[in-house]
Amino acid sequence: MLFCRFFFEEGCYIFVDADDTADSVYVKLDRVAAPGHFLSFKALSAVMGYRKHIRHGRYTLTSVGTLQLFRNMRNGKQGPVALSSLLCVHPTISAGKLGQSFETDSATFARAFHDPAFLR
Repeated sequence: MLFCRFFFEEGCYIFVDADDTADSVYVKLDRVAAPGHFLSFKALSAVMGYRKHIRHGRYTLTSVGTLQLFRNMRNGKQGPVALSSLLCVHPTISAGKLGQSFETDSATFARAFHDPAFLR
């Protein structure tokens, strides 16, 4: 169970929010896991202390085994995100659009766009 594919369909991801707990992550995984794989993940979590290492982000469930998924989620190795370029005249408008698409709010993006250290 540790090395078999966790999820059988292509293009599936799990989103872990910044305010998620281990129990809410378990609920999300239980909905999409292949039969028997969720229990393996939960056992690994108990042994390896996942409750202390929850990292928010978007994790790929496709073509990974239970052990690899656990390692990815514990270490924060997220799946890639396709981002298209925004052609906006003003950075505030870009920050607003990015704030709608991501968990981070638009004020954080606006501060980053005006920070000289970030723009280098």
